[in-house]
Amino acid sequence: MTSSRIDVRPARIRFLTPEEGGRPTAPSSGVRSQIRLGELQTSCIVEDDSGQAQFQLGETVEVHIRVMFPDWVGEAFALLKSVELFEGSRLVATGEFRDRV
Repeated sequence: MTSSRIDVRPARIRFLTPEEGGRPTAPSSGVRSQIRLGELQTSCIVEDDSGQAQFQLGETVEVHIRVMFPDWVGEAFALLKSVELFEGSRLVATGEFRDRV
């Protein structure tokens, strides 16, 4: 079976505020999180599209999300429509992918 090896996708996400249960401090571009792939999670890197060094909590930003193990996640990453980023069990960001695969 042939799989689509997509390791980076554009997305529009919003980091949750501490009041919403998100991070206590704003992350920097290049932050490593876990992205939900159905019942599984895998490591990813979130990079800002605008060149900002740091994300603002509670604001929607355009980013690129790069999975760290594209061979392992197979087509699951390519087929995702929505974004849920975690740090441990804490949901820290939500959004949607900007491409339509």
